[in-house]
This record gives sequence, C-alpha cells and structure tokens, in this order.
Amino acid sequence: MSTRIATVVTAAAAAWTLAAAGAGAASVAVSADRLLDVASGKYVDKPRGVITDGRISAVEHQGEAVPAGAEPVDLPGVTLLPP
Repeated sequence: MSTRIATVVTAAAAAWTLAAAGAGAASVAVSADRLLDVASGKYVDKPRGVITDGRISAVEHQGEAVPAGAEPVDLPGVTLLPP
C-alpha cells in the first residue's frame, strides 16, 4: 500500500472513530473532501456524513444545513472510507 493511500485510509478510519465517539455528542456531522461510496465504487465530492449514536445515519452534501444538535467536524484534504 502506498504511503498516500495508507495516510488516507488511516485518516478516514480516525475520522469515523472520532466522529462516532463524538466527544459526548449524540450526533456528529463529519465534512471531508471526498467519500468513497463502497456500494457503487464512486467518489462523492464534498460529503457530510452524519453519525448518530455511533452509527452512520445520513450522507449528504456539505451545502445542506448541519442537522440540529449535531457537532460539526471538518476534515479538509481527507477522503472518507466508511467501515
């Protein structure tokens, strides 16, 4: 695995883990540069993944409003890879 890919995978795993922990928040809205949709094999630009109670509850675009009560987490330069 190249260093770049390993860095992206590690950063994405850390992002999802931190977001799931949420620093005590019930919901976290994680924004990144891209997300790999593992079902389609395609990348989504400027995604926001919403994690509620440790589970991915929604994937939306960053232009949409952050859900009420969700703690925003911005991860510029990161590609998210869902678990």
